Amino acid sequence: IFCNAMRRVCGAANVGRRVCAPQGLRGLSQAASVGRAPIYPNLPLTGISRIAHWTDAEGNWDYFCRLVDRSAAVTWTDTTRTKLTLRPGCALVYGGDCFDKGPGDLRISAALVGLKKESPDRTVLLLGNRDVNKMRFRSELHDSDLARDLSDLPPPFWIPLESLAKYGNRRPKTKSHLDRLHYILGSTMGAGGTFEHRRTELALLQDRDRDSFSDDEVYESFVAAAEPGGAYHEYISHAQLAAVWGNTLFLHGGMRNRGCGYILPDCLQWKKNSEEELLRGRDTRGDLTVQEWVAELQSSVSTAIERWDADPLWDDARQRRAGENLMAYAHGAATRGRSIMVSTFQVDGNLAVAPRNVREYLKRDGIYRTVVGHKPCGDVPGVVRHPDTSHGGEFEQICSDTSFSDMSAPDNRGCAVSEVLVEGSPLYNQVRVHGILADGREVDFHMPPIGVGDDAGSETDLHSGDSLVGTRRSNGYWVRAPIAAAVPPTYVTTTCEGYTMSTRDWDPSTN
Repeated sequence: IFCNAMRRVCGAANVGRRVCAPQGLRGLSQAASVGRAPIYPNLPLTGISRIAHWTDAEGNWDYFCRLVDRSAAVTWTDTTRTKLTLRPGCALVYGGDCFDKGPGDLRISAALVGLKKESPDRTVLLLGNRDVNKMRFRSELHDSDLARDLSDLPPPFWIPLESLAKYGNRRPKTKSHLDRLHYILGSTMGAGGTFEHRRTELALLQDRDRDSFSDDEVYESFVAAAEPGGAYHEYISHAQLAAVWGNTLFLHGGMRNRGCGYILPDCLQWKKNSEEELLRGRDTRGDLTVQEWVAELQSSVSTAIERWDADPLWDDARQRRAGENLMAYAHGAATRGRSIMVSTFQVDGNLAVAPRNVREYLKRDGIYRTVVGHKPCGDVPGVVRHPDTSHGGEFEQICSDTSFSDMSAPDNRGCAVSEVLVEGSPLYNQVRVHGILADGREVDFHMPPIGVGDDAGSETDLHSGDSLVGTRRSNGYWVRAPIAAAVPPTYVTTTCEGYTMSTRDWDPSTN
């Protein structure tokens, strides 16, 4: 039952190469792409009292299933684990980066897009860099591009010329379609193991021996996934850059001053764009509210995707392709700090308070919380609270990316899994975090409410919250989470430099 159900939802038609798509992926693009769900930049202000935020599953199916099993907002419809549904009064924001690092790309995409189609006004899928970069496959794996001389392929633009020698030849080894795909995945997407992960997933979906899949069959699944109806295409075409619910802004990465109110221009290319080119983008801070900016930003994204659909290939000079401004927006070196998809609130891998001008820009229009992913922050979602009460109240930042929970585990996650919930009404609500740390200990805590009561009795419906979480101790460690039922009360605290995280337990009664 499981295999048959997944065959119906995960495939796409074969386009652009002579090799046939694997059995189970052919002829499915029409059924999969029928009825594209609408995208709403702002979540409904009525009918929702709990929003779950998940992010950065990155193809890890086991982690994704553990998250669903623990969720207070989402559940499977049956034991086949092919279809999700929302609990009453709940919504889901998936924060992006659906793909790449595990044998679950096809199934996770199918489950999330299926939920989006079932409940389009209560399901938000955000675009991460690991999602948008798959747009490149339709041009870079097309026969016309595979036929080019290797010398026509520029090395990755984000690596300084003086550093290229350190990385060896940053071009495919041969003109083979397989070499091209391995080069793209390993050298330009940080996804070197994805090819073999896909072989494993195809074997599970089709109930075949893993070794029976040829390299060409695996290759074709990548080509098919980027075409209309395929797993990459379905996710990208149902996703957006940001969403607002009352006092909360959801986005994949973070914001710097240059990204506030910025609308990406059509002229952006897959290169290190100049300041002059980037300044052609629109700065809306003086014209639009944050909510209006998010809607305008989505309009530009929809236009880019429509153009990509209509003409995904390179021009004859291999200088431009439709939708390339969105592809560029998924890379920091191409946007110079203007992309909310790949910017971050972290500094040197450590939690950090958002810049003051960013906080003031958001609070001006009633946004007092950001919820993001993109940058790993340990084995429990990171919270940062800023006590500045100007413009109406303190500011709160949540990062839900725990993809590097346990670096000693084969998948870098281990047993750790946590869910972030925003609970309450749109203008008066609080965050709850519940889950399991890498060492197996449980956490379940609420943050203090933020906002003003807009519904009768809303103040009494929420918890007082933990005022220590999200603060920074004098030793530089951030207070991350109280251990559930610990005696005496014990908090996990962390500090980080790059990818090296130090963790200490802390008993507040001791100092």
